[in-house]
Amino acid sequence: MGWHGYYDSYCYLPLYIFAGDQLLCARLRPASQGAAASSLAEVERIVAQLRGQWPEVKIVLRSDSGFCREELMA
Repeated sequence: MGWHGYYDSYCYLPLYIFAGDQLLCARLRPASQGAAASSLAEVERIVAQLRGQWPEVKIVLRSDSGFCREELMA
């Protein structure tokens, strides 16, 4: 658990990654990290697994709010 200035409290910032209504990742992170912390590693892991099964599948990444970072979009 970490301190988050916006919420003025100790809390967690969960990271959820979905494909439609299918949950692909749920990670509980301390709020002392940035909003996008560890999201790149999780997206890379999931994309590698998808590409392993379906090499030609089109993947569209939508990142909202604090997750819209250049390293994710690239």
